[in-house]
Amino acid sequence: MYEVVSWEEVHKMSLELAKAIGDSVDAVVGLLRGGYVPAHLIADALGLELYVMRIKSYRGIGKKGKPVVTLPLIGNVTDLRILLVDDVCDSGETLSVAKKFLEAYSPKSITTAVLFKKPQCSEEVDLWVKESGNWIVFPWDASETLREDPSVKGALEEALGVELDILGEGGGSGEA
Repeated sequence: MYEVVSWEEVHKMSLELAKAIGDSVDAVVGLLRGGYVPAHLIADALGLELYVMRIKSYRGIGKKGKPVVTLPLIGNVTDLRILLVDDVCDSGETLSVAKKFLEAYSPKSITTAVLFKKPQCSEEVDLWVKESGNWIVFPWDASETLREDPSVKGALEEALGVELDILGEGGGSGEA
């Protein structure tokens, strides 16, 4: 089952995390792709520097592979208290890989935050807004989700308030 999240909900949830973290961190690290938007909103709300790194593990809806760092951290977080942000903690493997990777930079501390925590998340998560066992569809995943499962189109369009026909039938062809 899908749980479609609107831009407004993402914004509210991100600000809720920012309020919870307060002044206990010095910088924010967002995990690309899904964690970037909430990380950016949190960093902006708190007036903190935002760094990013990418760990890829999903290859489609429910098709998970082993998490791999595909873009290492750009920036220096040595001796900083950092907030590591992702959109969802599903299995916990991505957060675990990210934390181990970031430990090599010798930060003072790593606090983790996600918008959604799933029941099967095995990694200790410090902050989350909502628990859900559903497949979460964020606004930045709408077209990807629609390409894989056209049956969700109505729910996506309603939640996002937009028509998702921009790619046409079957997705983009690469032709303009």
